[in-house]
Amino acid sequence: MKHPEHSSFLKDSFKLKVLGLDDLDQVFPAVEHFFGETQDWDYLTFDPEKAKRRLLDSVEYGYARVVAGFDQEDTLSGFAIVTYDDNFTVEKIGLVYAIYVLPEYRRTALPRQLIDGAETVAKFDGAVNLHAHALNHLPRGGKSFLNLLSKRGFVPYAGGACKRL
Repeated sequence: MKHPEHSSFLKDSFKLKVLGLDDLDQVFPAVEHFFGETQDWDYLTFDPEKAKRRLLDSVEYGYARVVAGFDQEDTLSGFAIVTYDDNFTVEKIGLVYAIYVLPEYRRTALPRQLIDGAETVAKFDGAVNLHAHALNHLPRGGKSFLNLLSKRGFVPYAGGACKRL
């Protein structure tokens, strides 16, 4: 199997790509939009430079992967950040740390494809479970996101959902 970081594919008009260090600049404006929409952050100050440095370091050292979706014009349409944890377990656990679809691409196949891409990457990287926060910090996003996860085979738990890979 080819490593997901070196492949992309076009499906339902969206191309998914696992971004490397050289590609991450494409996602930073969308990360700012994500934090701008989150309901948990209106009492915190978002630091774009700190977020950029943290994401770059996490990808560089293998603690995170960024799965990005692009439309037919190669415009970034959304992203999912997958992080890993094995602090208390022998097995590696994946976590969909953030998923964000730009407003004009919502209610398309892209959210499903990003979850599928996150699952593929996590499995390739050796994770045995993939967890996702149902609310993902977005207003009104929790119920529809939990429904999406359920359709993808995730089992709900308090605050999120999990899937054995």
